[in-house]
Amino acid sequence: MTDWKGDFANDFKKGDYVNAEIAWHLINCVPPRNFSNGYFQCGEPNSHINGKPVYLTLIQIYDNPEIWKFVGYCYSGQYREPINN
Repeated sequence: MTDWKGDFANDFKKGDYVNAEIAWHLINCVPPRNFSNGYFQCGEPNSHINGKPVYLTLIQIYDNPEIWKFVGYCYSGQYREPINN
């Protein structure tokens, strides 16, 4: 976390793993859009796909709760990226 400059979009790509410290930093930046057992979505939309907002989405790794996986920019309440039509 001390080496990270705080620009998630430039520093991480879909499929990358982040530690809990970075995940909690994102959770605490703005109130999350969704935050439930095992995943969260940042509170502000990143962009729009098919006219609907998408949110930075991370899922927690089941066997290691200190590790989160960036699964992309997803519709609210989902953790798979939509297809852009």
